[in-house]
Amino acid sequence: MASLKTILERRTLHCFLLPVFFIAHLYIEYYGMVTAGAALTVFAWLEAAVITAFFILWGLAGNRQRSAAIVMCIAVGYLYYGDIKHFLSLLPFSFLARYSILLPLVLAGAVVIIIVLARKKKFTTLTLYLNLLMIVFIVVDLFRLLSLSAPGAAARQSLLTGRSPVSAGIPATATGKPDIYFLVFDSYPNSRVLEQYAGTPAPVLDSFLAGNGFHLIPRSTCNYNNTPFSIDATVNMRYLDRLATPLRLSSIDYNKATTDINHAPLFNFLLGEGYQLYNLSVFDINNQPPLHKEHFLTVTPAGLFLFNTLWQCIRRDIYWNFRGRAGREANAAAAFIESQKELNESKLHFNRQALDSIPRIAAGPGQAPRFVYAHIYMPHYPYFYDSSGKRYHDTATYGNFVYNDAKFISYLKYTNTQIKALLSQLMTATAGKSVIIVQSDHGYRGFAFTDIRNHFKNLHAVYFPDRDYASLYDSLSNVNTFRIVINKYFHAQMPLLPDSCIVVKD
Repeated sequence: MASLKTILERRTLHCFLLPVFFIAHLYIEYYGMVTAGAALTVFAWLEAAVITAFFILWGLAGNRQRSAAIVMCIAVGYLYYGDIKHFLSLLPFSFLARYSILLPLVLAGAVVIIIVLARKKKFTTLTLYLNLLMIVFIVVDLFRLLSLSAPGAAARQSLLTGRSPVSAGIPATATGKPDIYFLVFDSYPNSRVLEQYAGTPAPVLDSFLAGNGFHLIPRSTCNYNNTPFSIDATVNMRYLDRLATPLRLSSIDYNKATTDINHAPLFNFLLGEGYQLYNLSVFDINNQPPLHKEHFLTVTPAGLFLFNTLWQCIRRDIYWNFRGRAGREANAAAAFIESQKELNESKLHFNRQALDSIPRIAAGPGQAPRFVYAHIYMPHYPYFYDSSGKRYHDTATYGNFVYNDAKFISYLKYTNTQIKALLSQLMTATAGKSVIIVQSDHGYRGFAFTDIRNHFKNLHAVYFPDRDYASLYDSLSNVNTFRIVINKYFHAQMPLLPDSCIVVKD
């Protein structure tokens, strides 16, 4: 029976294991942000390409080990071209990262290595080394993956796991526990920001809210200018100690924020008080899946895995230079629109589903008090409708309009009609006996380009059934919202935190 060393010297496993390592490593890096299905799909493409290239070269060269080594050389250069380019850009001699220099160097290096491999007679040592390298890399990543997905791993990552948000033994309210509706409208600025722009409809919504007994927070702010971190601070009721300011975010930071939201003690506390949780958000909460999963990616999951490969780098950065000038801009615009539609079209259905579901939940039967968290992509990009409710064509919806102020304000006017209709139904269904929090996670980034403070000035209005708003104050920030609610309705004595705004950069 052949020894393990003999097997590893003879078997050309390394080139077939490279796609395994490549996909596994990126899956771990973006864990929680990409799906296993996307990872498996891209893996299947890459493995099929490697197998095809291997058998073609084997047929031409007649040597299995030489063919595997050449495929390995080509695959590494192709898959890691962007990573090599990024690494060189950080060095003192960063000029090497230019396409005009690096691309010929990579191609020339590949040719030299292939020539050397073509002349090489014995491959046992090289095959052994490459096999061992791939196996070690994969085993290390396997342990990393197990540590992320093992029971209790999510809890270990959560900032507040094991800490009760309130002291033990809280007495239940004498009159029962109110339903709580936490309605987040993504990117909605507060009135003080909107008043700086002509023709804004803020007073219309403000008047409606005030007329229905809501208390407006005139100088409200979020605590982080980025959705997952803002919601993390809100439902965990504390600042994120791990974040510095200013911080440039990584995928791991997003993963930790979504994990913290999932395991926020607010949800555990409400479950302990007999509440039923309804998740109409974009996050997992208490291991309940969301109505729509948001991965906070600017490319598709499949595109993320291939983002730094040679062809994607060339296609993204220089391919357009080799196309005819006529139609170049149109082709680029069409590609952009298609990519944006693939990422965002499902949000239209999600918005409608969430808006329709909230009053149905309120009107439905149930003995347990309800906690409903809905996160609506309005007035956040993409701007599906104009102010009259007319749907834009794809070119107007998904063109380069992410920070188009006129389109944003028009969509905000449409959003106001949806908020008013929703709250009218909700107030009727609950007979005014529920706590309703209307809030945004942050303001509109387009208004923040000249003043970053505008990105923190968010919509914030609260309805308490008894109309007693003595615990609220004009500069209330999101981190204290649920501290006040728990103090008021569960007789807790949670101290309020200083209201601060912390810039994070993506």
